[in-house]
Amino acid sequence: MIVLAMTLHSPGKDLASSVMSCIDTLHDYELPVGHFVADRAYLPGTKPNELALPLRARGYRLVFDYKRDELGQQASHAGALLIEGRWYSPGMPPLLREASADYFLRQEGDPRRIDEKTYRERIKQREAYLLHRKERADADGFQRLQCPAVGASATTRCPYREPHPKAVDRPLTRLLPVMLPKPRPQVCNQQTITVLPSAGAKYEQEYPYRTKSWQAQYTPGRQSVESMNNSLKHGAHMPINVPHLRPRRGWIAQLISLATMVVATNTRKIIEWLKGQIGVSSISSAPVERADRRDLSSGWTTDPNAPPGIPEAA
Repeated sequence: MIVLAMTLHSPGKDLASSVMSCIDTLHDYELPVGHFVADRAYLPGTKPNELALPLRARGYRLVFDYKRDELGQQASHAGALLIEGRWYSPGMPPLLREASADYFLRQEGDPRRIDEKTYRERIKQREAYLLHRKERADADGFQRLQCPAVGASATTRCPYREPHPKAVDRPLTRLLPVMLPKPRPQVCNQQTITVLPSAGAKYEQEYPYRTKSWQAQYTPGRQSVESMNNSLKHGAHMPINVPHLRPRRGWIAQLISLATMVVATNTRKIIEWLKGQIGVSSISSAPVERADRRDLSSGWTTDPNAPPGIPEAA
């Protein structure tokens, strides 16, 4: 992992604008668009129109964590429920809706508190109630989602819906009539709904929260950030957090100094990566032959100004 873009700002301030200045720099160089992984100060901590929506408009897939008081249901639209970043059927049982709260927030001795194994099972069970994406969001952020009880790929069986012929013989999660809202919301009357970009914009993300797909992006993403921070501040090199190593005044001078330090860190990482690749990848077709230490030192002579006791060169 290396740094591709950077800026300088006061800690905790101008987070969204600083991020977007870096993102737009990457866009100007036509670099690939992928996942955007950040800590809670950035997502969902910033205003959605300042960061989340602009990132989605540029094609980034957002992956982030929540504060404990942000768990559970976060929004609703046309009867669909936004639960920890993804849209679900309103027929999802309360035990599944509140799984994260029951795991993270319940005190010891509370009968509603669940262990990690139970939590993982309930997160897995949520998948059946997930609204299916008919297509990714368009350039304006509108996306079409389909009820999980509709079509050949249905994952639930709902009393409001006629089952698809190709789904009749498959085991499906049954929605209990008592769990379904009355009167029927739009999501239960139509096969698909259009979700506005503003609906749940602050909390919506790419993968269901705490699932394996979410962990596969969030964990290495956050670890790479912390690893880079450690490299930039490593005392064996040129740590960016030591002010007297960049004795210059002014914002521009500090930015240039820090950028130079970051480039040096990138260079060290690239060199170490290349060392690991030589002889084992397409970078080198054959192992590099290392010269013998005696061959490297042949022809060397003692310096005339050597300390006493070492003869001068002939």
